[in-house]
Amino acid sequence: MPIQPVKKNNINDQIFEQMKDMLISGEWKPGEKIPSEHELSEMFGVSRVTLRNALQRLAALGLIETRRGEGSFVREQDIGNCLNTLIPTAYLMDDIAEVQWYRLMIEPGAAYIAARRATEEDIADLRARLAKMETLKEDLLGLAHEDFAFHKQVALITKNALMTRTYEILEDVLLPAMEKLVALVGPEDGSYYHAEVVNAIAAQDGARARDMMQRHIELNIEKYKNI
Repeated sequence: MPIQPVKKNNINDQIFEQMKDMLISGEWKPGEKIPSEHELSEMFGVSRVTLRNALQRLAALGLIETRRGEGSFVREQDIGNCLNTLIPTAYLMDDIAEVQWYRLMIEPGAAYIAARRATEEDIADLRARLAKMETLKEDLLGLAHEDFAFHKQVALITKNALMTRTYEILEDVLLPAMEKLVALVGPEDGSYYHAEVVNAIAAQDGARARDMMQRHIELNIEKYKNI
């Protein structure tokens, strides 16, 4: 896949897209050092400043890593790392209702898997988070952050790279939505369903963990619709 000359419009995007394609296609292989900034700037016919912008974007996506004094290297990829390239506009989402519907599609399944994979340490961590949430009912912002951390932890317990990476990528969407939701609907009901989810996970009852998580999110959707 030879490098193509770039047109005068959208130069940064053209360079970024070409380099990303070379990385994803395997033209530049995992662990391999890519050409230096100087070499790449000559190959593309652009300034090193323009080239550096593309490298920074590739590094932000987890496709390359830059080592001081050595250059840039292709990172080993897994499904979690590659997910970054699939959700480039995720951070633009700012619709509370849509976020809740997304959670309804994803989180019951996460609870089901968590019940099959949770360790005693995982369960102790969830119970500690429940206890902390009980102390934050007068602090809605703090409660929202701990509530988000609880749901994220359930996702992490699945030990599924795609699930955990999704949460990392979408945190800038999910956390603000949680803040707004808790501010609007308050802390009622959440503690009951959270406790039921944890009890089901501890009992390795995936079906009940899934059902309790689903009811919890459905109730929040209904409460939000009625505001």
